[in-house]
Amino acid sequence: MRDLAAQSQTSQLVVDTISSDFFFVGKAELGVKPFSPQWQVARMSQLDQGKMLEEYPGGSSGFTFTWDDRRNYTYWPLTQENVP
Repeated sequence: MRDLAAQSQTSQLVVDTISSDFFFVGKAELGVKPFSPQWQVARMSQLDQGKMLEEYPGGSSGFTFTWDDRRNYTYWPLTQENVP
């Protein structure tokens, strides 16, 4: 497992790599702490033929989650009604 981080002038992006085909991605405004419920969290899994499955906690891509709890959420594919 390893965490990779990147940032722009206004946001930060963090990747928690579990394996070559399974990882978590988190995005938040610059300076937001990992325990603050201001993160967008996604779980990514590689499927057959190189396609990626992108899932979000409860199917919501809102910035209402904590990075620290990324492994504890129940993930679902994004649904239209959950798009912020």
